[in-house]
Amino acid sequence: MQNADTKNPHYDAIGDHWLSAWQVGRGVWVQTRSPQFARQLSQRSDSRLVARSHAGPFLRTFEFHHSLAWARRLIAAYTADAARTTAAPRP
Repeated sequence: MQNADTKNPHYDAIGDHWLSAWQVGRGVWVQTRSPQFARQLSQRSDSRLVARSHAGPFLRTFEFHHSLAWARRLIAAYTADAARTTAAPRP
């Protein structure tokens, strides 16, 4: 997913509808629409909740002081775990 307005790599986002991430300053923000992923992210000692939805669909955004490459590995691990634990569509 890339912002159509710019080719700047700082505007690149990775992931999908349920779990995505993008570079912000020195770290990354990881956003989820899944309560299950939000619970997992909130339990990490290196996470900080920076945004949440108050109306409309479920949405949480967490900040991590890691690279976008780290976020790509995190998303891959979380989505692989979700796929292994259920045959149904992801959360």
